Amino acid sequence: MSYLEFLIQIICEKRVYGPILTIIGGLLVYKTLIKVLHNLLIKGKDGFEKKRRMTIFNLMRNIVTYLIYIIILLVILSIFGVNVSSIVASLGIVSVLLGLALQDTMKDFINGIFIIMDNFFVVGDTIKYNNFQGEVIALGFRTTKIKGPNGEIKIIANRNISDVINLSQHRTILYIPISTPQETKRVSFEKKLSKYELAIADVKDVYKTEYLGITNIDANNVEYTIKVECKASSQAKVQREINRLMKDIYDKERKK
Repeated sequence: MSYLEFLIQIICEKRVYGPILTIIGGLLVYKTLIKVLHNLLIKGKDGFEKKRRMTIFNLMRNIVTYLIYIIILLVILSIFGVNVSSIVASLGIVSVLLGLALQDTMKDFINGIFIIMDNFFVVGDTIKYNNFQGEVIALGFRTTKIKGPNGEIKIIANRNISDVINLSQHRTILYIPISTPQETKRVSFEKKLSKYELAIADVKDVYKTEYLGITNIDANNVEYTIKVECKASSQAKVQREINRLMKDIYDKERKK
């Protein structure tokens, strides 16, 4: 028998090509399922809903990954003549024993699902847990990781999360005062105020703007106010961005 014939014979062995085809098939199924899940959960969504669904997607992707690995392993074992049915039956008994031994882990997993489905928070939200405030950077099967303002990481078991304040879902109100000299004509200035309002409405994390009119008058100036509704966790950032926009618009008006 020539070397080529020997090589072809080995390749044609089920124990050789079987595991290879199983792994390739498993990877194709995995990528297809992940793409379908992505399209169903995330495609076309934006804002908070996208973040919530992204968290669900990551959790489901982990579950699909483990299931595909287990199926691939069982198929390969069956190719090598291992009695898979007895293994599956044994896994049932083992899972019961593990369930009793790992009750806390199961509580973490179940509470993690409730956190996502009940919209407690998602990755990217700013939350307050007890006296610790920070951004959720990871939500896993067992734990949630929160990054504080100074870079510190707090890891909390999901079973212990029962009372949190989600600052990202909470909205706050800013009042933006805009002053002008007494001699400025009210009607013409109010028309200019629309530029401020439109610019502020485009700022990230701003939900709503409302012009309130004249709110204060003194000997020299008239004060107008724009009410801004924004995400509580982004209040300082929004205020800085609004200040920058107002300065830019004011400078342009002075050059005219």
